[in-house]
Amino acid sequence: MPNEILKLTDSGFSFYQDGQPTAYGNYAVANGGNSCSGTQPVPVVRFAYANANAVPQDAVFTLNGNKLVLDYGGCLDAPVNTYERLR
Repeated sequence: MPNEILKLTDSGFSFYQDGQPTAYGNYAVANGGNSCSGTQPVPVVRFAYANANAVPQDAVFTLNGNKLVLDYGGCLDAPVNTYERLR
């Protein structure tokens, strides 16, 4: 399992891998993402990266209890990441 952490504030985010920051910026929840099933537009989290190494992108999200799933397009072989709340 990768050693990854996603820290979220009210509007900001930071991704860490092995304790080192890899990406950061602001995010907003928006409507209009497309699910792979082609159904109605679904809510997405829209990441706006502040560092030059990352491209802004949307992820369909699912929040179930303490688990957050970010689906960047898994049906198209894009990443699907699962995070578990630590606190």
